[in-house]
Amino acid sequence: MNAIEKGTLVNNNLSYQDFAILLALETNPSMPMTELAQLLGITRITAKRKVDDLFERGIIRKIIAIYDPLTLGLQRTYVLAQVQSITDLGKLEQACDEHPYTHYRARAFGGAFHLFMQFDIPKGSTKLLQGFFEQLKKRKIVSTFEIFTSIGIGKNRFADLTRFNMEISRWHFSWKEWFKLTERASKTLPEVPEIKIDLSTFNPKQFQILRFLTMDGAIKQSELKDKLKMSKTQTHRDYNYVLNHYIETKRLLFDRSIFDLTEFYLGIGYNVPDKIKAELYHTLENNPPPFQLIYNILEGGHIILSANMSPAQASEFAFSMWEKIPRSKIFNLDTQKSKLYWFYPENFDFTLKQWKVSKEYMITEPLEKLKKNGEK
Repeated sequence: MNAIEKGTLVNNNLSYQDFAILLALETNPSMPMTELAQLLGITRITAKRKVDDLFERGIIRKIIAIYDPLTLGLQRTYVLAQVQSITDLGKLEQACDEHPYTHYRARAFGGAFHLFMQFDIPKGSTKLLQGFFEQLKKRKIVSTFEIFTSIGIGKNRFADLTRFNMEISRWHFSWKEWFKLTERASKTLPEVPEIKIDLSTFNPKQFQILRFLTMDGAIKQSELKDKLKMSKTQTHRDYNYVLNHYIETKRLLFDRSIFDLTEFYLGIGYNVPDKIKAELYHTLENNPPPFQLIYNILEGGHIILSANMSPAQASEFAFSMWEKIPRSKIFNLDTQKSKLYWFYPENFDFTLKQWKVSKEYMITEPLEKLKKNGEK
């Protein structure tokens, strides 16, 4: 038996080779079968058969497109809200479902129970989002909450399969050594990107295409043509415009409950000196850890560093980050109960050529829908 195939995962009859395939396709969902085969040391036919099998068994669910909020004139805003009961957690998740600008949510635990959320809101509307959560606090759905706004500087990294030892199921990596390495990095942050957005150029058909791509990143242009009743030429032009201007990356969605190998951990650092923010940024750029990872610099001197890693790596990650950034909180994210929301074109008013920003739209209406649905 080849070392890469040694052992199966408990109760699921899935090999570490399957895990390797998921990591590889998570990095590049459009990876050619020839390249995947070379990476795993198997034939192209075997690689295709295994990928097809993962799709057929529902382990690989689909490919979706992830948009860049900055290209749309939106700002990525994070909210961490604490809840007192599982009932309140369900109500808060429902509140996210009703809010028009929700992008992502995941349950988080670490000392207390929270919901970690991402909202892509129009610039200058943070106070309205704060007002929404103040109302949820008034209704005793949340007990406390924190809001963090990205400044537009960060790094996204995917897993590096070459640093995973299939035979012993371990990563060739040490968080302690990596955080030490950051001390040698540049102490200067890059400039905040200045992206000028002309809202008058936004196109309804392109926004519909963007929505479909966030639902299914592998959708064919011929399907879009029929769904949106567009000509072949127009579909091709608008599809490529959306890919080139709005899409940040494509992501593979798979059933993580199948693999009891990795979990997502969220680290929040408070009042982080600029030199440490810069050290982390440049080390992630030049010597990234081998895990899927997100780093974001936030307003107010804070940072978010989250990574998908094995529980064996998590302890070293937590203590190393705490040593580097004394004011830190570490949470475990329950990605099995997480939800990623599709792009919502209705948030943009094509008559007024602006994103919908009002107390009624961002506070009153979602709360009324929550109440109407009985906060199930």
